[in-house]
Amino acid sequence: MVDKKILKKLKLIVFDLDGTLLDDHDTIGKETVRLIQELKELGIRFSLASGRLLSAITYHAETLGLTTPIISLDGALIRSYPEKNIIHESYIKEKYVNKVLDLADKYLLNIALCHGKAIYYTEDNSVIPKLIEKYGAKFQEVDSYKKYAKKTLEIIITGDHKKSVQEVIKKTEFPYSFGLTNSFYKSHHRS
Repeated sequence: MVDKKILKKLKLIVFDLDGTLLDDHDTIGKETVRLIQELKELGIRFSLASGRLLSAITYHAETLGLTTPIISLDGALIRSYPEKNIIHESYIKEKYVNKVLDLADKYLLNIALCHGKAIYYTEDNSVIPKLIEKYGAKFQEVDSYKKYAKKTLEIIITGDHKKSVQEVIKKTEFPYSFGLTNSFYKSHHRS
């Protein structure tokens, strides 16, 4: 049992989704929903923070009846909810997006650009929606990345050869692209 003195001091609780609030079937348990509703009645507010796109989070925000800003794409996009007004966007500079597009082409890697509303990919990169798990994210095929380089929030690169992916990561780290961070994940579906 949680001490009521502590509960009175709490104003906001922010949950991650994957591996925290959600089960393996991308759902929030009924008991969790009930407990959150009880705590809301005590004046505690709740929000979500995730690496997912906003479109992949809103269903869960609706399930919980949230009325607080939602943090998506690991903090690159924060929007009010349910209104979805932009509070914060952190775009990758267009020159860095173009650099990564060139590197992906050079090393024969698949690439997609994440924006607030969708993950954009080209016909040459049509394998992307099948390879990555971005629960609930909208994928949209485009003819070219040219008009999407400006408002990119996150870049996704996939490849069959670990060394190629690592080479791109190496070429986008400091001092080449100050301010960018890289994450490397091994696929759960493929080696």
